This record gives sequence, structure tokens and C-alpha cells, in this order.
Amino acid sequence: MQNALWNALALSLVLNALWNAHSSFWNVLPSFWNAVSSFWNAVSSFWNAVSSFRNALSSFRNALTPILNAISPFWNALSSFQNALTPILNALSSFWNALSSFWNAFSSFWNALSSFRNALS
Repeated sequence: MQNALWNALALSLVLNALWNAHSSFWNVLPSFWNAVSSFWNAVSSFWNAVSSFRNALSSFRNALTPILNAISPFWNALSSFQNALTPILNALSSFWNALSSFWNAFSSFWNALSSFRNALS
């Protein structure tokens, strides 16, 4: 009889321990679920921030496109003006080089004439 009481007491203690473990599990589960939920909310918030940044960049690009389209003809006209002006500037440079060469030749001739005149006197 005493053995049966000890067995009943042991069984009662084991069942009590199992019940406490079961209760602890159900007490911990909501905290774990809250942690998982918080992590998921953080990931979702980060993804929303990335999406918002991407949308802002897209809006900026969309706002910039008409400005660039408006500047493009002006830029092309400026490039055409530069292309038209380049041969004129090259011609002026060639003319200046020719004038400089003529001046150098005239100066050499004048120096030679002066040397010849000095030699005669």
C-alpha cells in the first residue's frame, strides 16, 4: 500500500511538472509570437522605406526629364553654333599666322636693308 502511495505521489509530481511545462510553453508562446511579429513589422517598414525612396527617385527623374528635354535643343543649338564657328576661327587663326609670317619676312627684309645701308656708309 505504501508503495502504491509513493507511486501515486511520483505520478502526481510528474503530471504536475508536465502541466507546469505545458503552462510555461503557452505563456512563452505569445512573447515569441510578438517577437516574430515585431521582426516582420520591421522588415515590412524597411521594405516600405525602400519603396518610398524608389518612388521618390522615379518622381525626381520624371520631374527632371522635361527640363532636360527643354535644355537639349538649346544645347544642340550651342553645339551647332560651335561647329559653325570653328572653321571661322580656324580661318582667322590661319590669317593671323600668315600676317605674322609676312611681318617676320618684312622685318627680316628691313633688317637686311638696314645692314646693307650700314655697310655702304
